[in-house]
Amino acid sequence: MSSDAGMPYGLATRHDPQDAPPLWRVPPPLRPLADPPRPVPPLFPATAARSSCEPLTARRSRGYLVRLGSAAALAVTAVTAAAVAACSPVHVPAAPPAGTDPLTSTTVPVPPPDFVAIPDPCALPVQATLQRLSPGATWWPTQRTPRWSCTWVSAVDHQGSRMHRKVELRITIATDTSSDDARAVARAIYEDQRARDHATWGARYQAVPHLGEGAYSGYAERAATGESKTGVLLRNLVFDVTYRGDTWNPPGPDAPPQEALAESAARMGSLQLAREVAYALTRCMPCFSGTATFSGSAAPAGGVLPVNDLRRGTSHRSSGDG
Repeated sequence: MSSDAGMPYGLATRHDPQDAPPLWRVPPPLRPLADPPRPVPPLFPATAARSSCEPLTARRSRGYLVRLGSAAALAVTAVTAAAVAACSPVHVPAAPPAGTDPLTSTTVPVPPPDFVAIPDPCALPVQATLQRLSPGATWWPTQRTPRWSCTWVSAVDHQGSRMHRKVELRITIATDTSSDDARAVARAIYEDQRARDHATWGARYQAVPHLGEGAYSGYAERAATGESKTGVLLRNLVFDVTYRGDTWNPPGPDAPPQEALAESAARMGSLQLAREVAYALTRCMPCFSGTATFSGSAAPAGGVLPVNDLRRGTSHRSSGDG
């Protein structure tokens, strides 16, 4: 009877370790490879006579990726990116345009030109505005270099009253002196005029923003005549627009014989005309080139504005001119 008798089913007697050592103690036999390893082909074969900037074809790139695996794919991608970068055209920055600073490559703003002369001061305001503020006005220009002016005067009967309206535009162009440039001279003229007007108007003086390099307006009433003036500094030019008027009423107990132009109507009229003149001056090309001078018989002749239907009210008992 063998030594395994009486042992539970499925159990066997352990052999002596010296007789049968376990398999992990025996090193596995070295088996030779069936085929020798094939060499990895180079990324760029020597037989491919091509320029360093020749693009890689999709077929050849896919063959490399299949043979080399994921690691080789990363290498091919990096080499391809380097080749594309090396073959990309070099960006040469263009020369900076005229009027730029070569050190900072930022555009240097070119100052607008100075004014030289005014071809026709009477053509600067919008005619429709003049017809509304001074309907049927007779107008005439004057020119005494370096000053230009234009005047519109009207007297219109309206609802039994007689309305007098007057618009004055005066322009002064400053020039260079031995000590200051033209713009500094113009600012000095503007500041002197502004100080005198401020002293005259007192509390009715107001600064006007967003108009030229500086602007102001004011209102005064003299001998039952109301007037408002707007002064503007624009580069080397100073101009002012004055709008004044009164209304003569028929005799009666309800209204005084003479009424001054209301402050609101006078201010709105002079300010609107000043904005229109400033806009027209900045777009007057002959005013910059010096071809706008006129004198003697060459000066524009006067004229008469047509009489439009008057809108409601220009006196104290009305709401305004527009």
